[in-house]
Amino acid sequence: MRYNGTASVDGRETYVLSVESTGQNASGTLSNYTQTMYVDTEWFLPLKTETTFSLRGERVRTTTVYHNVSFNPSLDDSLFQFDPPDNATIETLDTPSVARYDSLGALRANASTSLPVPDTPSTFEFDRGTITSGNFSSLSLQYSNATARILVSKTTGTAANGTNSTAADGERVTVGGRTATYRRVATTAVLSWHCETHRYTVTGTGVSRDLLFQIAASIDCG
Repeated sequence: MRYNGTASVDGRETYVLSVESTGQNASGTLSNYTQTMYVDTEWFLPLKTETTFSLRGERVRTTTVYHNVSFNPSLDDSLFQFDPPDNATIETLDTPSVARYDSLGALRANASTSLPVPDTPSTFEFDRGTITSGNFSSLSLQYSNATARILVSKTTGTAANGTNSTAADGERVTVGGRTATYRRVATTAVLSWHCETHRYTVTGTGVSRDLLFQIAASIDCG
């Protein structure tokens, strides 16, 4: 990532940050990815993004800009109420529930399975963990330092047995004696593998390939 100073977007000052990847994905369909982000200096949210990449030999360029942006405005509760018409059919979906925990101890105490605790470098600190419950169950643990982020997840149920989105366009690799799928887009890389009835995924942003593999290999199957 490169810092390119500041710029104004719709009257707000932003930091200009850019990332670049000269490589390509495993299938060779996407390459030469670059993105410039204009991040609000007060709220650290992107107000503008400029992205270019080559897709199957065609150069693609997209620009997204947000105008009239306000933060923490006063909104009336009625804006979030839905009044369906009289002839509407109302169905209640069985959506998964998500619980967040700010410590490993609390996450472990509420988990119904063992945690996929990775061996991370000493510069990384545990940020938070989540437990998702429904027609599948999932544990996730997030670690970060000043420049990088690591997310480790363990999934069981229908989501673990379904098609892995990273496998459709990824590199087959071996990690800790297990066959896994590796995929990288810009600064984010993903390793995913199956072990018994679980699917494990390690996602790294701003993390090298070697470190991602090292972290994945440290996770026990169980």
